[in-house]
Amino acid sequence: TGETGVGKEVASRQLHALSAPDRAQQPFVTVDCNALPGTLVESMLFGHVKGAFTGADRTSEGAFHDAGNGTLFLDEIGDMDLSLQGKLLRVLESRTYQRVGASEDLPFRARTVAATNRDLEAIASRDEFRFDLFQRLSVFPIHIPPLRERGEDVLLLADHFVRTFTRRLGAQPEPFGPEVQERLLGYDYPGNVRELKNILERAVLLSESGRIEASHLPERLHRTVGGPVARVSPSGIPIDFIPGVDTLATVEVKMIRHALERADGSKTQAARLLGISRYQLLRRLEKHGLRSHES
Repeated sequence: TGETGVGKEVASRQLHALSAPDRAQQPFVTVDCNALPGTLVESMLFGHVKGAFTGADRTSEGAFHDAGNGTLFLDEIGDMDLSLQGKLLRVLESRTYQRVGASEDLPFRARTVAATNRDLEAIASRDEFRFDLFQRLSVFPIHIPPLRERGEDVLLLADHFVRTFTRRLGAQPEPFGPEVQERLLGYDYPGNVRELKNILERAVLLSESGRIEASHLPERLHRTVGGPVARVSPSGIPIDFIPGVDTLATVEVKMIRHALERADGSKTQAARLLGISRYQLLRRLEKHGLRSHES
């Protein structure tokens, strides 16, 4: 689950790639449940036999077959037609399916990963989604937080995208300057990782090199910048950010100190406030030469 653009399909592909070899070497098949009418999605999933409906001039195997022992990725599952949800539930329960127009049961072996930007439990409570299918899909839920809640991930992702795009141009990427870091960190990214990727692709094209300047960034990234900024992190930790002075490292130190103060020195509580593990916090304390006591 997660907002549009956070990278749900990317995460699903990585899950597939990190599977045991007998699955990772099998196909990763995507079906967009929102792109087509329910009848066409049914044919895409189940396949059909020749003559099953008007226009079915040949047999089609469908995604259940094509995924083999690999992974079937159902994108925007929250928009799937209600009548099709019941059929999908039966497949997940029985691990068998029938092609449209056929009566033979065929085995379904793939792992199923479903993604949505909607609150399935909420829409299920309004009878807009089958509650039994919601329960079946919730065996192992993974929530991907929006980019605005992922702190330093913004710069890590930005660096990755710049390296990718400059490589295509045959240029050499250069580190971000403080002003560019400031603007990248100060934006909310309603379009999440997809929006960040587009921003950096545009910046690389404008720069015609690997050095990104603030002038290469869209106007919307400049609107929150102009002087000392009182910011609040997703955990509610205030950050006194000084444009042109603070770097990523100093911002991180400020956040850690604020968190430790609010947690009365408890590293465990401070890590929870920062949204990281205690081990990650200990590594950052060591990196910045910070010391604290346990409460």
